[in-house]
Amino acid sequence: MSKIKIKTLDMSVAIWGYATTEFEVLKKELEKSGKYRKDLLYRGFEAINIKKLLKTGRDSYYKDEEFDDGDFIFCSTESEILSLCDEDAFKYARLCDNPAIAVFDGDYFDNVMPYTYRYKECDDRAKALVAVYKLKYPYD
Repeated sequence: MSKIKIKTLDMSVAIWGYATTEFEVLKKELEKSGKYRKDLLYRGFEAINIKKLLKTGRDSYYKDEEFDDGDFIFCSTESEILSLCDEDAFKYARLCDNPAIAVFDGDYFDNVMPYTYRYKECDDRAKALVAVYKLKYPYD
């Protein structure tokens, strides 16, 4: 299992009219810990799945004959988040009851479609994780 320490980020400064964004709050924390890189990937997810994410590198997994996405993960790049596109990690996280953001090393993935990445050959997908943050919004 990954040895990543889970932190909580206070998103109230990004919501209540302060001159900052959710991504800037996250980027500042990544820079402070020496983990920030321009090529990171960001995934919004439900925090109740953190244990699974740390163990497998996946917060969800569908395994059936019709839909097996075990090799794929849906993420946002920094530029996608900053472009205010229709889909990004923070928009997805805010839809969750217990929002969280997983940060991945982009070197472990191939981009196959917008927001869609395939794990490269890797025996331990959890190695792709750089950081995991729970997000605390003022309306939680």
